[in-house]
Amino acid sequence: MTHTLTHEQIAAALLEGPALVMLDRVELDTDAGTAVGTKAVSMAEPFFQGHFPGAPIMPGVLQVGAMVQAASLLATEGQAVNLRLVLLERVKFRKPVMPGDVMGVEVKATGTDANGALTFEGKTLTGEDAACSARFALAAAPVGTPAASEPPTGEPLQHLDAVAIMKIIPHRYPFLLVDAAEVYEGMLLGHKNVSGGEALLVGSKCVSFFEYLQVEAAAQTACADALSKPESQGKLGYFMSIDKAEFFRQALPGDRLEMQVEVNVRGRFGTGQATGRIAGETVFEATMKFALVDREQEKL
Repeated sequence: MTHTLTHEQIAAALLEGPALVMLDRVELDTDAGTAVGTKAVSMAEPFFQGHFPGAPIMPGVLQVGAMVQAASLLATEGQAVNLRLVLLERVKFRKPVMPGDVMGVEVKATGTDANGALTFEGKTLTGEDAACSARFALAAAPVGTPAASEPPTGEPLQHLDAVAIMKIIPHRYPFLLVDAAEVYEGMLLGHKNVSGGEALLVGSKCVSFFEYLQVEAAAQTACADALSKPESQGKLGYFMSIDKAEFFRQALPGDRLEMQVEVNVRGRFGTGQATGRIAGETVFEATMKFALVDREQEKL
């Protein structure tokens, strides 16, 4: 059966509030297991205030959010969504999405994984060109078990407040998702205080720091680490891919999310291995890649 949901119906069904609803309409074909949607990208979107000032580009993780939302609506046949993102893999950011673009969203259900989570493949497009592609899984509750890991020990070498972080990376409110960080030998520990009053979360039916935002916060932490190095001065970091990310619990208002990131930079490219924790409990694990480019090349 095929039916089309309007923006109002989409917003009524999703967990996210207005600032994070990344679909304007979507057609669901439950027999074929596909969802096809569109997002008219406007400069009026609140995230363009902070990503990036002077060079607006739609955050890649919000393209992932659009795919996750389309898949969630497909799984619930357009009814109230009760599913969360539990796995991301093979996510590639191929082409920027800019104000004025009409972004297409295509998702196909591919079955279930060994843990019983629903699996999907998706992509976003501008015209005929793929902007982002991903594989991912959704479930009503976490299905994986995090690997054992140890937080950093000893005194940090340096503390970075939000002002210091903004001197390193170009992200600004409301899309600056790191509040502070500590520099350790070989790693950076970023902090994100989850507030129910922050602009991206206002109006959400389940007010949590959504999983794709957790990956973005980790990526910003990784870029702050990479761009603080002497050899990276005058450069910007661009998100290229998420090799794999697993999510084990929600981050709720009042939580302090710690993001331990180890970065390896070789030439123009870097990798980041991130672990997110709340009160010592692992929330997510992610492996990412990014590119470093000269600031004068920030046109995307």
